[in-house]
Amino acid sequence: MKIFRLYTVVMMALMSGCIKVDETLTLEKNGSGNLELIYAIPEQTVSQMKSMFKLREQMDTVLGHAMPRTIEDEFEQVFFDPSEDRIKLLVKKYEKLGITMDTLKVETRNAVRNVTLKVAFADLGEVARADFFPRHGFSLFRNNDDTYTFSRLPDNDETILKPRGIAPESAGLLSPVLSGFRVALKVNTPGKIFESNASRKALYNAAWIFDFDKDPNAVETLQNQSMKIIFDGKGSKLPEVRQLAKSTNARTHQR
Repeated sequence: MKIFRLYTVVMMALMSGCIKVDETLTLEKNGSGNLELIYAIPEQTVSQMKSMFKLREQMDTVLGHAMPRTIEDEFEQVFFDPSEDRIKLLVKKYEKLGITMDTLKVETRNAVRNVTLKVAFADLGEVARADFFPRHGFSLFRNNDDTYTFSRLPDNDETILKPRGIAPESAGLLSPVLSGFRVALKVNTPGKIFESNASRKALYNAAWIFDFDKDPNAVETLQNQSMKIIFDGKGSKLPEVRQLAKSTNARTHQR
Protein backbone atom coordinates (compact mmCIF):
# COMPACT_ATOMS: atom_id res chain seq x y z
CA MET A 1 0.00 0.00 0.00
CA LYS A 2 2.85 2.36 0.79
CA ILE A 3 4.36 1.73 -2.64
CA PHE A 4 1.02 2.45 -4.32
CA ARG A 5 0.59 5.67 -2.37
CA LEU A 6 4.06 6.90 -3.30
CA TYR A 7 3.54 5.87 -6.91
CA THR A 8 0.35 7.90 -7.30
CA VAL A 9 1.92 10.99 -5.70
CA VAL A 10 4.98 10.93 -7.96
CA MET A 11 2.99 10.24 -11.11
CA MET A 12 0.59 13.10 -10.36
CA ALA A 13 3.52 15.42 -9.84
CA LEU A 14 5.17 14.43 -13.11
CA MET A 15 1.93 14.65 -15.07
CA SER A 16 1.62 18.26 -13.97
CA GLY A 17 5.02 19.14 -15.41
CA CYS A 18 6.73 22.52 -15.15
CA ILE A 19 8.16 21.82 -11.68
CA LYS A 20 11.55 23.46 -11.17
CA VAL A 21 13.74 22.72 -8.15
CA ASP A 22 17.11 24.22 -7.21
CA GLU A 23 18.72 22.74 -4.08
CA THR A 24 22.11 23.92 -2.76
CA LEU A 25 23.93 22.38 0.19
CA THR A 26 26.86 24.36 1.65
CA LEU A 27 29.32 22.73 4.05
CA GLU A 28 31.70 24.75 6.23
CA LYS A 29 35.03 23.59 7.68
CA ASN A 30 33.72 23.60 11.27
CA GLY A 31 30.82 21.26 10.51
CA SER A 32 28.16 23.94 10.18
CA GLY A 33 26.44 24.87 6.93
CA ASN A 34 23.15 25.62 5.25
CA LEU A 35 20.66 24.24 2.76
CA GLU A 36 18.88 26.48 0.28
CA LEU A 37 15.82 25.26 -1.60
CA ILE A 38 14.25 27.33 -4.37
CA TYR A 39 11.41 25.84 -6.35
CA ALA A 40 8.38 26.71 -8.42
CA ILE A 41 5.20 24.66 -8.63
CA PRO A 42 2.09 25.57 -10.67
CA GLU A 43 -1.04 26.31 -8.65
CA GLN A 44 -2.78 23.73 -10.83
CA THR A 45 -0.37 21.13 -9.50
CA VAL A 46 -1.03 22.26 -5.92
CA SER A 47 -4.78 21.80 -6.44
CA GLN A 48 -4.31 18.38 -8.04
CA MET A 49 -2.05 17.19 -5.25
CA LYS A 50 -4.42 18.40 -2.52
CA SER A 51 -7.17 16.37 -4.19
CA MET A 52 -4.84 13.37 -4.44
CA PHE A 53 -3.91 13.55 -0.75
CA LYS A 54 -7.59 13.71 0.20
CA LEU A 55 -8.45 10.78 -2.08
CA ARG A 56 -5.56 8.77 -0.66
CA GLU A 57 -6.85 9.26 2.89
CA GLN A 58 -10.37 8.29 1.83
CA MET A 59 -9.09 5.12 0.14
CA ASP A 60 -7.14 4.13 3.25
CA THR A 61 -10.27 4.61 5.36
CA VAL A 62 -12.49 2.62 3.00
CA LEU A 63 -9.96 -0.22 2.72
CA GLY A 64 -9.63 -0.29 6.49
CA HIS A 65 -5.84 -0.22 6.76
CA ALA A 66 -4.81 3.41 6.99
CA MET A 67 -1.06 3.87 7.20
CA PRO A 68 0.40 5.81 10.14
CA ARG A 69 1.50 9.30 9.18
CA THR A 70 5.24 9.33 8.46
CA ILE A 71 7.79 12.08 7.94
CA GLU A 72 7.60 11.22 4.22
CA ASP A 73 3.89 12.08 4.21
CA GLU A 74 4.54 15.37 5.99
CA PHE A 75 7.33 16.35 3.60
CA GLU A 76 5.12 15.50 0.60
CA GLN A 77 2.28 17.70 1.76
CA VAL A 78 4.50 20.64 2.68
CA PHE A 79 6.34 20.42 -0.65
CA PHE A 80 3.25 20.16 -2.85
CA ASP A 81 1.13 22.64 -0.88
CA PRO A 82 3.71 25.05 0.56
CA SER A 83 2.89 27.99 2.82
CA GLU A 84 5.08 30.01 5.16
CA ASP A 85 3.16 28.76 8.22
CA ARG A 86 3.48 25.10 7.23
CA ILE A 87 7.18 25.39 6.49
CA LYS A 88 7.86 27.25 9.75
CA LEU A 89 6.12 24.52 11.75
CA LEU A 90 8.14 21.83 9.99
CA VAL A 91 11.48 23.57 10.57
CA LYS A 92 10.58 24.31 14.19
CA LYS A 93 10.46 20.55 14.87
CA TYR A 94 14.22 20.41 14.31
CA GLU A 95 15.36 23.47 16.25
CA LYS A 96 16.64 21.19 19.03
CA LEU A 97 19.11 19.77 16.50
CA GLY A 98 20.50 23.23 15.74
CA ILE A 99 18.51 23.74 12.52
CA THR A 100 17.22 27.30 12.18
CA MET A 101 15.34 29.32 9.60
CA ASP A 102 17.44 31.84 7.71
CA THR A 103 15.23 32.82 4.77
CA LEU A 104 11.64 32.01 3.89
CA LYS A 105 9.42 33.43 1.18
CA VAL A 106 6.35 31.90 -0.45
CA GLU A 107 4.51 33.88 -3.11
CA THR A 108 2.34 33.26 -6.16
CA ARG A 109 3.14 34.89 -9.49
CA ASN A 110 1.44 34.09 -12.80
CA ALA A 111 -0.39 31.09 -11.31
CA VAL A 112 2.87 29.59 -10.05
CA ARG A 113 3.77 29.24 -6.37
CA ASN A 114 7.40 30.19 -5.78
CA VAL A 115 9.24 29.08 -2.66
CA THR A 116 12.60 30.31 -1.35
CA LEU A 117 13.79 28.53 1.78
CA LYS A 118 17.18 28.60 3.45
CA VAL A 119 17.93 26.81 6.70
CA ALA A 120 21.20 26.86 8.62
CA PHE A 121 22.65 24.16 10.84
CA ALA A 122 25.27 24.50 13.56
CA ASP A 123 26.52 20.90 13.60
CA LEU A 124 26.17 18.37 10.80
CA GLY A 125 26.52 15.58 13.35
CA GLU A 126 23.32 16.74 15.06
CA VAL A 127 21.48 17.04 11.75
CA ALA A 128 22.31 13.39 11.04
CA ARG A 129 20.16 12.45 14.05
CA ALA A 130 17.01 13.85 12.39
CA ASP A 131 14.31 11.42 11.23
CA PHE A 132 14.55 12.65 7.65
CA PHE A 133 18.32 12.10 7.34
CA PRO A 134 18.38 8.34 6.66
CA ARG A 135 16.48 8.86 3.40
CA HIS A 136 17.19 12.46 2.43
CA GLY A 137 20.69 12.85 3.80
CA PHE A 138 24.11 11.76 2.59
CA SER A 139 27.36 10.13 3.71
CA LEU A 140 30.53 12.03 4.55
CA PHE A 141 33.75 10.46 5.75
CA ARG A 142 37.41 11.39 6.01
CA ASN A 143 39.97 9.49 3.95
CA ASN A 144 43.54 8.66 4.96
CA ASP A 145 44.99 11.32 2.65
CA ASP A 146 43.30 14.32 4.31
CA THR A 147 40.43 14.33 1.84
CA TYR A 148 36.72 13.87 2.45
CA THR A 149 34.28 11.83 0.39
CA PHE A 150 30.73 13.12 0.07
CA SER A 151 28.23 10.66 -1.39
CA ARG A 152 24.50 10.34 -1.80
CA LEU A 153 22.57 7.25 -2.83
CA PRO A 154 20.18 7.18 -5.80
CA ASP A 155 16.42 7.06 -5.31
CA ASN A 156 15.87 3.85 -7.26
CA ASP A 157 14.87 1.57 -4.38
CA GLU A 158 11.16 1.82 -5.22
CA THR A 159 11.38 -0.31 -8.37
CA ILE A 160 7.76 0.34 -9.31
CA LEU A 161 8.69 3.98 -9.78
CA LYS A 162 11.74 3.32 -11.90
CA PRO A 163 11.09 4.47 -15.47
CA ARG A 164 12.25 2.13 -18.21
CA GLY A 165 13.29 4.89 -20.58
CA ILE A 166 11.13 6.84 -22.96
CA ALA A 167 10.64 5.20 -26.32
CA PRO A 168 11.10 7.47 -29.37
CA GLU A 169 7.46 7.01 -30.35
CA SER A 170 6.36 8.14 -26.86
CA ALA A 171 8.70 11.10 -26.51
CA GLY A 172 6.48 13.35 -28.61
CA LEU A 173 3.45 12.58 -26.44
CA LEU A 174 5.26 13.09 -23.14
CA SER A 175 7.12 16.25 -24.09
CA PRO A 176 4.15 18.60 -23.47
CA VAL A 177 3.50 16.83 -20.14
CA LEU A 178 7.03 17.04 -18.75
CA SER A 179 8.11 20.20 -20.54
CA GLY A 180 9.76 22.56 -18.07
CA PHE A 181 10.68 19.83 -15.55
CA ARG A 182 14.11 20.74 -14.16
CA VAL A 183 15.98 19.75 -11.00
CA ALA A 184 19.41 21.10 -10.00
CA LEU A 185 21.26 19.60 -7.01
CA LYS A 186 24.35 21.53 -5.92
CA VAL A 187 26.99 21.10 -3.22
CA ASN A 188 29.46 23.77 -2.06
CA THR A 189 32.50 22.27 -0.33
CA PRO A 190 34.93 23.93 2.15
CA GLY A 191 37.94 22.48 0.29
CA LYS A 192 39.02 22.19 -3.32
CA ILE A 193 37.24 19.45 -5.26
CA PHE A 194 39.57 16.79 -6.67
CA GLU A 195 37.04 14.37 -8.13
CA SER A 196 33.29 14.24 -8.75
CA ASN A 197 30.73 12.54 -10.98
CA ALA A 198 28.75 15.81 -11.20
CA SER A 199 27.63 17.11 -14.58
CA ARG A 200 29.18 20.48 -13.70
CA LYS A 201 32.22 20.97 -11.48
CA ALA A 202 34.18 24.02 -10.31
CA LEU A 203 36.91 24.43 -7.67
CA TYR A 204 34.54 24.47 -4.69
CA ASN A 205 31.16 23.39 -6.03
CA ALA A 206 29.56 20.57 -7.97
CA ALA A 207 26.15 20.40 -9.60
CA TRP A 208 23.91 17.69 -11.03
CA ILE A 209 21.38 19.08 -13.52
CA PHE A 210 18.32 17.16 -14.74
CA ASP A 211 16.49 19.07 -17.46
CA PHE A 212 13.76 17.31 -19.46
CA ASP A 213 13.81 19.96 -22.18
CA LYS A 214 17.45 19.04 -22.89
CA ASP A 215 17.32 15.34 -22.00
CA PRO A 216 14.15 13.21 -22.45
CA ASN A 217 15.59 10.70 -19.93
CA ALA A 218 16.08 13.35 -17.22
CA VAL A 219 13.50 11.83 -14.86
CA GLU A 220 15.05 8.36 -15.08
CA THR A 221 18.55 9.80 -14.70
CA LEU A 222 17.52 11.77 -11.62
CA GLN A 223 16.10 8.71 -9.93
CA ASN A 224 19.17 6.59 -10.65
CA GLN A 225 21.85 9.22 -10.06
CA SER A 226 24.35 8.67 -7.28
CA MET A 227 26.36 11.68 -6.13
CA LYS A 228 30.04 11.66 -5.27
CA ILE A 229 32.61 14.33 -4.44
CA ILE A 230 36.15 13.98 -3.11
CA PHE A 231 37.48 17.26 -1.75
CA ASP A 232 40.42 18.64 0.22
CA GLY A 233 39.87 18.22 3.96
CA LYS A 234 42.92 20.06 5.32
CA GLY A 235 41.87 22.36 8.17
CA SER A 236 38.35 20.95 8.22
CA LYS A 237 36.67 19.38 11.24
CA LEU A 238 33.63 17.91 9.58
CA PRO A 239 31.92 15.05 11.43
CA GLU A 240 31.55 11.73 9.67
CA VAL A 241 27.95 10.81 8.87
CA ARG A 242 26.47 7.80 7.13
CA GLN A 243 23.35 7.60 5.03
CA LEU A 244 21.40 4.37 5.39
CA ALA A 245 20.68 2.30 2.30
CA LYS A 246 17.46 3.73 0.91
CA SER A 247 16.12 0.32 -0.03
CA THR A 248 16.44 -0.78 3.61
CA ASN A 249 14.71 2.36 4.80
CA ALA A 250 11.91 1.90 2.29
CA ARG A 251 11.26 -1.66 3.45
CA THR A 252 11.10 -0.47 7.03
CA HIS A 253 8.34 2.00 6.15
CA GLN A 254 6.35 -0.66 4.34
CA ARG A 255 6.12 -3.01 7.29
